[in-house]
Amino acid sequence: MTDPAFEQYDSYIMSSYVKYFEAQGARVVPLLITQSDEEIYEQLEKLNGVVMPGGNGNYLDLGEKILNKVKEFNDDG
Repeated sequence: MTDPAFEQYDSYIMSSYVKYFEAQGARVVPLLITQSDEEIYEQLEKLNGVVMPGGNGNYLDLGEKILNKVKEFNDDG
């Protein structure tokens, strides 16, 4: 069952996740499903980590692209 507060959105990031990471000193940068692959890859080059929270949605393709790119970065040193 979908929370009615989020019915008008295709996706969202819960503020509790953002607040938690910010409290630890991290800067949160959302990777949006509406961005092109090139935009996401450009952002990934500047990040130290990626958090993929669970939940409803069809984000398997995006998650796989991100994971493969991160593996590539790792393999390249």
